[in-house]
Amino acid sequence: MKQALARLAEVHNIGLIDRVARILLGATLVGGAITSILNSSVVTWQVYVALFAIYPLMTGMLGWDPVYAVGHTKTCDLSDRNRCGTFPYQIDAMLGHNPISDEGYEYDHSLTACHHEDSKQTTA
Repeated sequence: MKQALARLAEVHNIGLIDRVARILLGATLVGGAITSILNSSVVTWQVYVALFAIYPLMTGMLGWDPVYAVGHTKTCDLSDRNRCGTFPYQIDAMLGHNPISDEGYEYDHSLTACHHEDSKQTTA
């Protein structure tokens, strides 16, 4: 049981491009299903498409995929510009601003997540 919990303990395991693709896919599926429901009186496949869209939307918003966690797979931390972390932190890293995470943590858990080395030098 401890091994299973250790596998699922990672906070983020999806990279920025993967997150954006999942969110776009989920939004497109939900939008198509809603449009189809509004235009027709027969509701069959639309419900299943909308339910299927929950998975890519949730994993994209959370940045964590349970299938990746079980398989020890990550699409982030593959390069310096594709770091694991919150969405703003990943965008900052992608733009090359070299954000630094909080000391003592492997991942940056803050919501503001835009800690630059330059801003810390000017305030200190």
